[in-house]
Amino acid sequence: MPKDILIVDNHIEICEEIKKEILVTYPKVNIAFAHTGLDALKQCGIITPEIIFMDIAMPMLGGLETTKAIIEKFSTVKIIIISSKKTEHEILNLAVHGARGFIEKGCSGNIYTDSIDAVFKGDLYFSAKIKLRVSQFIDSFEKKNKNRKLMENESDNCSIISVTAEEKLPSDFGFSEIDLQILFLLYQKLSNMEIKNIICREIKTVEYHIKQMMIKTDCKNRHELRDFVIENGWHKDNTFDNLKRAAKNNP
Repeated sequence: MPKDILIVDNHIEICEEIKKEILVTYPKVNIAFAHTGLDALKQCGIITPEIIFMDIAMPMLGGLETTKAIIEKFSTVKIIIISSKKTEHEILNLAVHGARGFIEKGCSGNIYTDSIDAVFKGDLYFSAKIKLRVSQFIDSFEKKNKNRKLMENESDNCSIISVTAEEKLPSDFGFSEIDLQILFLLYQKLSNMEIKNIICREIKTVEYHIKQMMIKTDCKNRHELRDFVIENGWHKDNTFDNLKRAAKNNP
């Protein structure tokens, strides 16, 4: 049984929910939280957790970058990815960078404990298809290492494989100008009432647009919509530039 577990997610309520589920089976385990990738790195230097539940969509330093940084410094840590929705190639990409498992947010409590039991004893906790591909990748890499030394810039160096999903723009989802206004304010963690007062629309209008954006992006709630912004990098690029300038000029 692990002694220390770290939960990394920028939503405190999700951290609390996962902690509650874990403590049902492991009431004596020490559980710490980190809400950013940088905070997770600091926590690893303090408590050296055996297992980390890692969110993907986080500001500044995302789950993939955080996973790579942690594995590089703390190679014995077992990282389990938690996310609301990820494609197969993204899960595989995380796996070959060091993640030992993947589970969806909102799963039943026994899934969390099952994943802990699996990775703690050195197994992988993925779907059968992903698990097979990860195992094949590891076997292939180990065989190549036995036969020759891999050069840093060698063209067939397979120590890392990165498959980047095609970047999506708001226009790909048919978002209107008012959609972007609401999404920008929602990303800033404003309530529906606060958004209503800022954009001077009826509360039902705000609720309607949020619901339509959730349908278009396959998000289940406003937290997932906010994560969706981060996953697509809209908080970093020029998507909200005009809205940021307007907010600055009209505090």
